[in-house]
Amino acid sequence: MLRLAVATNGINFVRILVGEARTSPAVLSGGQMEVCYHCKVPKDLSEFGTRIGVKSGHQSWCKVCSKECAREHYRKLKIECFEHYGGVICVCCKETEICFLSLDHENNDGSERRRLDSGRQKGKGGNFFYRWLKKNGYPDMGLRVLCHNCNHGRFINGGICPHQDLSRKG
Repeated sequence: MLRLAVATNGINFVRILVGEARTSPAVLSGGQMEVCYHCKVPKDLSEFGTRIGVKSGHQSWCKVCSKECAREHYRKLKIECFEHYGGVICVCCKETEICFLSLDHENNDGSERRRLDSGRQKGKGGNFFYRWLKKNGYPDMGLRVLCHNCNHGRFINGGICPHQDLSRKG
């Protein structure tokens, strides 16, 4: 289905047809504006990232749409990794908010593993680590899902989460 969109090139209003066809973004008069392939909104060229090897020299999605897509992809990858290593829940305090969760090395050997693991770039975590886990078939590395509070609590409390430490005392 095609629809009519109106945009301006700074001087004149330009009418263009915006459709669902998978083609490069429509370049408006003067080459100063493009239509984002994802949101279908005419935008200034400065709102598109550069891309070598394409005629327009710009990406087909605007920076905002590209960022949203990358964020959603990262969230899905993170959930996929968590599901493989025990689910989207902290094994200690049962927190389920995804932004509070992380992967933890059960044996407190995460820094040693990062130093020894020459297959990964040193010091890389988060998205890079989740992609590495998926690419390598989610190896058994003694990982589990903890919230950031429990993970940090283990760090400052000699490897024991304060939740577990309290349950021992009480």
